[in-house]
Amino acid sequence: MHRFSERMEESADEYVTSFGEQVQRKKERELLELERYADEIERKHYFSPFELAVLTHFPFIHQLYQESQKHFNTWLEISREKQQVRTVRCHGCPSVEHAVIDSQGNTYLINFEKTRDDSPAWDLAYFFRDSFEKGLWDNIDAYRWMTKYEKQFPLAEADRSLFLSHLLSPYSLVSPIKEYQTKRSRALEKEYVRLVELHVRLYKRLYGFSSHLYEQHYKQSPS
Repeated sequence: MHRFSERMEESADEYVTSFGEQVQRKKERELLELERYADEIERKHYFSPFELAVLTHFPFIHQLYQESQKHFNTWLEISREKQQVRTVRCHGCPSVEHAVIDSQGNTYLINFEKTRDDSPAWDLAYFFRDSFEKGLWDNIDAYRWMTKYEKQFPLAEADRSLFLSHLLSPYSLVSPIKEYQTKRSRALEKEYVRLVELHVRLYKRLYGFSSHLYEQHYKQSPS
């Protein structure tokens, strides 16, 4: 689907810069809010289980923001230089739930309610994050699937950078923290701690996969 719908869109430097600044402001605002929350917790004499979980994992969350922004900046620089971006027809939420296999073993995607024209990085980040979250893959499986994908549809350096940026963007890890700050429910505290720990484990696997992909493949063979 990505290969047959590929288009190179001309993109003015002003548009790329504006988009980049918008994304950067959003990430900086989210990180600043988390830093304020961590400072608020540290001023207390006693921490709740959830607060302790946030403080324990905050350095890793901060690292995710930095890595995501680093790869996004690479995409931004390349897009500014070339003044064009690659778009494809994205499924929107590709996952095993949105695929069927016929009697001949052919696989088909279904449920195209969220389809749109966008970077292939969006579909790839969703697909890999969803598969890691469901425990379908380890790093070796993921690397093998990424290799298969790039044999069909090789990614340019800009696409790879945007993929890694989206993959490491910790929005699903930060989401339960924001939700807890709003509800402050002691009755649900155990569940929020579970969600944070679950997503930390997920992002540590994603971080390991992305680091291997970047160091062993992308860094040595930019395209």
